[in-house]
Amino acid sequence: MEAIGDSPFNSKELKENGFKNIATIPLLIDTDKILKAKWDKELFNQIVENFTIIFVGRIVRNKAQHHIIETANIYAKINPDFQILYYRWGYRWRL
Repeated sequence: MEAIGDSPFNSKELKENGFKNIATIPLLIDTDKILKAKWDKELFNQIVENFTIIFVGRIVRNKAQHHIIETANIYAKINPDFQILYYRWGYRWRL
C-alpha cells in the first residue's frame, strides 16, 4: 500500500496526485466515546505543553476549517500556548 484515504473522495484525490496503490479506510476514532468521557485534568496537564492542532487537506468550505478556528478560540481560554498547522499538497501554514 502506498497511501491511505479516509473516504472515497480523498482516495480519488490521492490517485489524481500520482499515488497508485491506495486503500480507503474510515477514521479510526470513536468520537462518541471521547464526547462521553469525563474531564481528566491530570491527562490534560501532561499533554498541554507543545499542544498542536493539525489539519491536512484542501482549504474548502466542506472541510469545515471554521470548526478548527472555533475550537481553538475555546481552547485558548484554557491554554493560550498552542499552535495550529494547516497542510495541503506542497503548502504549510502556521497560525
